[in-house]
Amino acid sequence: MPRSSNSNQVIFVLIPVAICGFLGAFQLVSNELLVAVVSLSVFFWLALILDFGLPIAALGCCLACLQWLVGPILAYYWEISESRYRMYVSPEEYFSFAIPGTCGFVLGMLTFAGKPEEAKLLRMRDGRKDFEIGVLLLLISIGAHFFGRYLPGELRFFGHMLSQLRYIAAIYFLFSHHPWRYPMIALAMSHLLIRSSEEAMFHDLILWSGLLACIWYSTRKRTVLAKATFFAVGFLFVSSIQTVKREYRDAVWGGETPSFALVAYDVLIKRMEFKERSAIEGAIVRMNQGWIISAVIRHVPIREPHAMGETLKDAVFASLVPRFLAPNKKKAGGQENFRRFTGLMLANSTSMGISPLGEAYANYGRMGGSVFMLIWGSVFGLGIGALRNYGRRYPNILIWSPLIFYQAIKAETEIVVVLNQLVKGSVVAFTAYYVIHR
Repeated sequence: MPRSSNSNQVIFVLIPVAICGFLGAFQLVSNELLVAVVSLSVFFWLALILDFGLPIAALGCCLACLQWLVGPILAYYWEISESRYRMYVSPEEYFSFAIPGTCGFVLGMLTFAGKPEEAKLLRMRDGRKDFEIGVLLLLISIGAHFFGRYLPGELRFFGHMLSQLRYIAAIYFLFSHHPWRYPMIALAMSHLLIRSSEEAMFHDLILWSGLLACIWYSTRKRTVLAKATFFAVGFLFVSSIQTVKREYRDAVWGGETPSFALVAYDVLIKRMEFKERSAIEGAIVRMNQGWIISAVIRHVPIREPHAMGETLKDAVFASLVPRFLAPNKKKAGGQENFRRFTGLMLANSTSMGISPLGEAYANYGRMGGSVFMLIWGSVFGLGIGALRNYGRRYPNILIWSPLIFYQAIKAETEIVVVLNQLVKGSVVAFTAYYVIHR
């Protein structure tokens, strides 16, 4: 549980969020106002605590508000030309579930996660071997990348997890204060940059860059102007990639080898496409997870009955039991749940989850789904808080927290993927931590 001083601070966020959840469930106030209050409250909390450590809980809540509330509000009042990405139910029907469901998630997450203390705790530790540890983790990740593809079945995922140790290596380099720390951080992140440019997929690049940027920001006290600049640069970075990536992706997937910098210059500077209607619409579509959730609300229970916890049991089973013991266990990718609960078609090669909010409705409906989201947020909040409590005795473990929780930040990921990352990420993180530090 968070300490009392932290609870006193976060209560000013939790009270308006709780009130908005109640008002939204019964549609007593305009949805625009409720979405604005909830989103601004969460973003205020993120801005307030950014100096104190890695705000995993606040980041997850911010993305949830953007994708489940802000995106849908914009989609309702913007004529989306592609009918597939439209909202499938009325605003009243959607927000009477989405607002209390999102508010429940935020309440559970922020109540139990508390205020970050990573910056203070990490300054208390002995970091004399940080650079050497970073080098070791980077070498392990490189080996896992090249040899992990030859591992059988379930071990292949652990190979993938070991390859992600390059990001933990980057954090160790950051705290090492070594003269070569920034070149080594660039080396650790170079594979992600190359892979993103080759595949024209930028989600992991944005996610890990954001996490590392937040850790860098918390390494020392900064001014209000520096904080405003940090948020502005982050917004420009993400919005620029979102504007450019469609044209860049079309070129890459069409067999060309374009330069991302040249495409960005052409799109953003020469043609200034960010001002065009198509670019604005594309940004709304990419932000809006609500079109999938609204399709679930339309389809369940009229054409597909509520699952009543079936997908959640499958997710827990899949995350805990190795595939060699259960070869038919649920696979990640989201195709099965997407087709079943939305009634929409989806290619086998396309990964698209219905999100935890959509899965909550698919299993338990409006009221039960909102209660589940409160529990779901509380589970992650408790996990974050428990790791921080452990970090008060062993601060080095806090460096590994992104490897454990980063899937919890993603509002569109299905529950089986989140639990799989949580369980296996914890195994890899704690095992590697004990081998290296103890």
